[in-house]
Amino acid sequence: MLSAALRRLSIALASPTGRALALTGLVTVCGKFIGLGRELLVASRYGAAPVLDAYLVALSIPTLIYSSLAGALGAALIPQLLVIRRTEGPAAEIAAQQRAMGWGILLLAAGGFAGAAAGPWLLDGLSPGFDESTRALTLRLLWMSSPYTVIAGVAHLWGLLSNTEGRFGLVAAGPAVLSLTAIGALLVDQGPLIARPLVVGVMLGSLLELVINLVQLSRTRYRALPRWARPGALEWQLAGRLWPAFLATLMYAGIQLVDRAMASLLGPGVVSEMNYGNRFVAMVMSLVMLTVLRVAFPHLSRLAAAEQPGEFGRWLKRYGLILAAVAMPFTIGLCAGSFEIVRLTFERGRLTSEVAERVALIQGLCAVQLPFFLLSTLLARAGQALQMNRVVLAMSAGTLAANSLLNVWLMGPLGAPGIALATAAAYLLGTLGLGAVVAVELRTRRRRAEAADASDASQASRRAA
Repeated sequence: MLSAALRRLSIALASPTGRALALTGLVTVCGKFIGLGRELLVASRYGAAPVLDAYLVALSIPTLIYSSLAGALGAALIPQLLVIRRTEGPAAEIAAQQRAMGWGILLLAAGGFAGAAAGPWLLDGLSPGFDESTRALTLRLLWMSSPYTVIAGVAHLWGLLSNTEGRFGLVAAGPAVLSLTAIGALLVDQGPLIARPLVVGVMLGSLLELVINLVQLSRTRYRALPRWARPGALEWQLAGRLWPAFLATLMYAGIQLVDRAMASLLGPGVVSEMNYGNRFVAMVMSLVMLTVLRVAFPHLSRLAAAEQPGEFGRWLKRYGLILAAVAMPFTIGLCAGSFEIVRLTFERGRLTSEVAERVALIQGLCAVQLPFFLLSTLLARAGQALQMNRVVLAMSAGTLAANSLLNVWLMGPLGAPGIALATAAAYLLGTLGLGAVVAVELRTRRRRAEAADASDASQASRRAA
């Protein structure tokens, strides 16, 4: 069984898709090491100070809005564009892409404005344990970082369109540029413990990432210039697919917000401890997820548009095998060496040995999330490629509800480590549920395709007779 799995893995990596995975992975690894350097610099300078808690909570709102809106728009748009290319031709596809970009920019701008305007009410739920001064600082930082919603959202969409056309390397370098800019801002601004260099670094870095993705998009068939027109059939079809994809992305991303909100109830500095404890795990998650999903989602969308459920299922298994093969060594290593990793990295500057011990325990439990998060995310994107957005929404809602209930159950006796353990269990349940519904859908489509082929063969034989 192991030899067969290794053989399938080697076949997948030897294909053009595998080579794209290797290139994207190499660039992403370099970017993640640069991001790790940024986190070490932040830990050395801020430790678990309340100003860092404020920054993390403030940035989580525009990040959630842009990732939910841009992710949902991409999940709804890419499969639809590929269907239009197959049925109506490339010219109709480009026109549809420009119109979708126009409405997408307006949607991101509206989301950013709504997030900033609703800040006082959102922060009541996201940071119930903050004191008045920390909450006031969080609100100011939220308003300062609200343009990040539009900038990062457009960069994400341009990058996704470039990936669809096989452009991966330069797009994958964008996060590295963002991290380098953030490091530069921290090194230049050496004043007191304020959040200004953190916000400046993120804003300038996102602008540079936008420029990089624009350059890459200009080398494809797609256009950066948006167009607006009276809503027609395309817009209504996208809207019908967008809202469940948006809510599903929002709920999945909301798991981290729920974790932070509940962590803030445990006392000052706990949000930062959760952030440090999840830092290496999040780095591996984003490294593997960005590498595989950058290639997997456009590829699976093309197979779905071409109505090839058998090939879709085979490649989905290959991508899942790649994720599992990469995730398990990291999971074992982070669990076994958690205390040593934290001691060698974060236990310096303002991070005391007592805090470092708590961070190490959190990190070990967060590592358990890794394979289940990656597989559930892959299955969710596979469902979106199959345009099963409402089913994915229902499963995402179930995962969020399970995470919230398990948090309440485990954070009492275990504290912050209980939150990490609850999230791992929720992702496991999400993986099982999504795997079941995607398998049923693929089986149904294969039977439908086989019936259609049999009908065509029967008609051909009758005509020949």
